[in-house]
Amino acid sequence: MNNLTLKVDEQGIATITFDVPGKSMNVLSAAVLADFAAAVEQAVADVAVRGILITSAKPSFVPGADLTELVQQFERARELPQAVADNVSFSKLLRRLETCGKPVAAAINGVALGGGLEICLA
Repeated sequence: MNNLTLKVDEQGIATITFDVPGKSMNVLSAAVLADFAAAVEQAVADVAVRGILITSAKPSFVPGADLTELVQQFERARELPQAVADNVSFSKLLRRLETCGKPVAAAINGVALGGGLEICLA
């Protein structure tokens, strides 16, 4: 997980901290979402984890999608099934947060737009 960290404290609170290297903000790319999904699954599967906190190491939380990657996705519009699969995958990840059976909170600092706001709402 190069784009975030997962730490569990002595009270059983798992803190997932976004910190995308080389970016001024934590934009959501395929790699960031894969790391986030892995961290969520790890925290949910750990019986010692009693709750999950999602936060950011940068001045802003998550402003949304990586626009460069989003443009590339639109350019591949002919590959509609893959674009739909990517969006369904993100929705399933958010639903996993909502239904994991553990309390989840977001410590929102700065901007939370698009997918970043969806993470907060989940």
